[in-house]
Amino acid sequence: MFGFTVFNAEGVGLFSGITSDVVDYIPLEAQKLSINLPIELMNPGTYRIEGALADDGVVVDQSECYCTFEVQRSNQFDIGSGKARGMLRISQGWEF
Repeated sequence: MFGFTVFNAEGVGLFSGITSDVVDYIPLEAQKLSINLPIELMNPGTYRIEGALADDGVVVDQSECYCTFEVQRSNQFDIGSGKARGMLRISQGWEF
């Protein structure tokens, strides 16, 4: 089982996930684990992924920073104000 949390640059957890929500087990021969993150909801900035890998309830690997990544946007509103407001960005669903 692998669980993770995505944190923003201020150390605030934005969302998390765990493999047991969608799969029963991770095969022993697995060399890579990937997930699609909803970056369309994320404001510009630097983020890090914290997580842990467990086997039958025993933590076998854990890290406060498996990786970092940056979300970039070319939105003039964000650039003009210096920083996006709010924790997440809603980018769809507009109707006129």
